[in-house]
Amino acid sequence: MQKIIFPLLFLILISLLQVDAAELTTELSSISSETTSSGEISTGTVISNDSGEVLKKSAEVPRGRVLMVVSNVRVMPIPTVEVGIWAEEFMIPFLVFKFCSLKIDIASPTGGSFIFDKLSLDPKIVSSDSAKTANEFLLAHKEMMDKTLALSELNPDDYDLLFVSGGHSVMFDLATNEALQKIATRFFEKKKVVAAVAQGSVFLAGLKDKNGKSLIRGYRVTGFSDKEAELIQILKAYPFSLEQALRKAGAKYECGQPWENFVITDRNLITGQNPGSTQDTARQACQALKKGESVK
Repeated sequence: MQKIIFPLLFLILISLLQVDAAELTTELSSISSETTSSGEISTGTVISNDSGEVLKKSAEVPRGRVLMVVSNVRVMPIPTVEVGIWAEEFMIPFLVFKFCSLKIDIASPTGGSFIFDKLSLDPKIVSSDSAKTANEFLLAHKEMMDKTLALSELNPDDYDLLFVSGGHSVMFDLATNEALQKIATRFFEKKKVVAAVAQGSVFLAGLKDKNGKSLIRGYRVTGFSDKEAELIQILKAYPFSLEQALRKAGAKYECGQPWENFVITDRNLITGQNPGSTQDTARQACQALKKGESVK
């Protein structure tokens, strides 16, 4: 396996990226410690946002069913580098959705196992607190991560919220996955909540309506930017540019500064730019779901 070498600049940028994740560690650890053996979170747990507002677990939180989608890809072909889902882009939404009393199913193109990108578990790359929390989550949920459902076997009408996690692996199987496109198309037809973070936005570019026109034309969207991909020297390893694919699909792509929290909500679609945007993306998805009605 070819070992990828990261320049000092990349390590500095990643350290900056992890500021928000480090601040969340106490909250997430608290949530994890208050999770029962059945996977439920005890009453009274809170998640605070940047302004200090507190979301309390109560009868007002949304009740419904969320489909979390991940990639099965473990190796990026050129260069040959191990990849996976970026840990916080799955872990944080999972905990937020649990907190919001949502039932969660996890699916992937082939079903079966998925992995976290090793770099997202490494305290040399992310903060020590973030790495510790992610590794503890991995140990506690390994069995769950080995048993994802196959996207082709699911009925989109069984779900209220679609959430697609990011990571380099996503660029190689979710971009053109027909089963995911069918599910997402149904969500748009029913105006149900669709959310994605970082590279997770890639599937949106291929969505078409019955007339063959892009479903996201005119939508404001974000996702992992070309600038961010260039800064970590990964853009040329991707099969295409996520940012340009969204623009080509007719979406109004926007982004903030590299590594800064940046989330866009446009109608039923919520997208986050990068790992640092994960918590707000998940929280806004829950808030959007709260305004609607669940299917179950």
